[in-house]
Amino acid sequence: ALQGLPKLRHCGQFRFAVALQKAQDLNDPVTVTAYVSGNLPARFQRTEEEFRALLQEFRAAADGNVEFTFVDPNENDEKAKEARQAGVRPIAVNVRQQNQMTQKRVFLGAVFQYQDQREVLPFVEPGSSLEYKIASALRKLTRDKKSVLGLLQGHGEPKLSAMTQLREALKGRYDIQTVSGVDTAGVPPKVDVLLVARPKNELSPQAALAIDQYVMRGGPVIFALNRAQANMRFGQARPMTTGLESLLDTYGLPIKPDLVRDRNATAIRVQQRRGGFNVMNRVRYPYVPKISDFSSHPISDGINRAVFQFVSSLDTTRADTTAQVTVLARSSSQSALASLPTNIRP
Repeated sequence: ALQGLPKLRHCGQFRFAVALQKAQDLNDPVTVTAYVSGNLPARFQRTEEEFRALLQEFRAAADGNVEFTFVDPNENDEKAKEARQAGVRPIAVNVRQQNQMTQKRVFLGAVFQYQDQREVLPFVEPGSSLEYKIASALRKLTRDKKSVLGLLQGHGEPKLSAMTQLREALKGRYDIQTVSGVDTAGVPPKVDVLLVARPKNELSPQAALAIDQYVMRGGPVIFALNRAQANMRFGQARPMTTGLESLLDTYGLPIKPDLVRDRNATAIRVQQRRGGFNVMNRVRYPYVPKISDFSSHPISDGINRAVFQFVSSLDTTRADTTAQVTVLARSSSQSALASLPTNIRP
């Protein structure tokens, strides 16, 4: 993980340099409102100082066409309410005062506005790439057109209408379009990124080839695949194929036909028999692990926790030596693998 940090920082610095160049061509001012608590603990204070320095550099590059102000939401309830309504969220931090541990509410986020567009940094984690965050915010605000996210359809994937969280998260940033018939027509050139999300039916070799050709043209693909077919009613999970196994094997990143079990898991409600009565109890269910080990890569930066249902393992040991593999999330040290088929009763 440590070897990846210089590359990440270099990536952030490069993007920030590009953003500084773009700032010279702004037609209207960019307004930045930073909501930052006063008297920050040391590790947060360093982040605030870096944030101020980068904004000053940004303003200088834009010939003053950038305006920024810092607001302390802890001064009064009105400013705290303003920060929350803007989308900046506080976290509770343990601090030592007069030999006692107390909790302090810390705001450290910002709102970027350009013309009628706005981008929010809800909270800036210490150690994260601020250059990257600022550059990304500017790029999203000033781009001429939205990037196209292609949602693969035709193989039992969830419909776009069912992906409420995805649509909400990408609203205003991406033009989400469905992509079907790739086995005959290929992936359209207008697609900037392709999402292959949980196909229930096996893709044909022609469809897999079309996706591979898209990758060879430099197109990025997100594979969100299931290798286990779980049936809670019958308490069984069986292996399933997607038609993309050979393709992922070629990339050296196969998804294994197994299930991750983790003691660090989500609690679910289960009906149990007690003394002649059926009662509902909450029990930790190892096949729905809670993931809290995320890398500092921009894709996963800022994610504190996520829940994965019936997730399979990814084998990174077979990746080509020329490929750069970054693990974004890991299960806990208390996890193990269950081969399929397996009993999944709580």
